[in-house]
Amino acid sequence: MKNFFIPIAIGILIHVSSHADPRFSRIKVREIDHRIIRVQVNQGPTSQPADAIHYDRIAPGTHHVRVWVKSGHRRRDGFVLAYNGPLHVPANSDIRTILHRNGQLKVFEVFPLFPGPVVSHQPNPSGHCGTPVQFGMDEGAFHHLLTAMNHSPFDQTRLQIARQAIATHGSIRTDQVELLLSRLSFESSMLALAKHAYFYTVDPGNYHRLFPLFRFDSSVHELSSFMAGAGV
Repeated sequence: MKNFFIPIAIGILIHVSSHADPRFSRIKVREIDHRIIRVQVNQGPTSQPADAIHYDRIAPGTHHVRVWVKSGHRRRDGFVLAYNGPLHVPANSDIRTILHRNGQLKVFEVFPLFPGPVVSHQPNPSGHCGTPVQFGMDEGAFHHLLTAMNHSPFDQTRLQIARQAIATHGSIRTDQVELLLSRLSFESSMLALAKHAYFYTVDPGNYHRLFPLFRFDSSVHELSSFMAGAGV
C-alpha cells in the first residue's frame, strides 16, 4: 500500500496545465504615481519610456533591476535612477511590482501562470504605501501538503512530496517553509528542502528565521552561504 501512496499524494497536490512552462515567469513594473519610467533587467536593453513596463519569459531566481523615473530635471533626458537592486522572481508566476516614493521596489501581486488558486500580495489596508501582506501557497493546498507529509513514514518521501508541491504551486512563505522543515527528521533533508524552497519564497528577507531550526552550525553556515550566493 505504501508504494501507492506517493503518486496519490502527489496527484492531489499537483494541478498544472499541460501548456504551462514552469521555467519562465512574467513581471510588470510601474511607479506608484503612474509616472513614466524606464526599466533594465540584469544587463539587458533599457525599455522604452512607458507608465508600465512588461517582461515575458523571465527565468526564476534573483535578478538585478534598475528603474528610472521621468523627472523633468537633474538630467538632460529627464529620467532619474530611482531603484537599483534585486528582484526575486518565483517560477511560473506573473509578478506585479510597484516602485514606491521612498525608492523601494515592492512586489504587489503574484499570480500563478497555470490554472489554480491565486497567490497574491495585497496592500496594507492602513495605506497604499504600507508594507504588503504576503501570501504564499494557498492555505488549502498547504493543508493537504502537511497531511500528505504526516502520513508518510519516510523522511525521503516527505522531502520528495514537499519539493514537488512547492515547485508546482510556485510560491511559498517562510513561515510555511518552517512548518515543512518541522516534518523532517534529518538535518540533511531539512537543508535540502530549505535550499529548494528559497527560490520560491515570497519573503526571502525573512529566511534567516529558519536558522534556529537547525541543530548544527555547519548547516546554518551552508544555508547562509547559499542564500548569499543566490543574491540576498
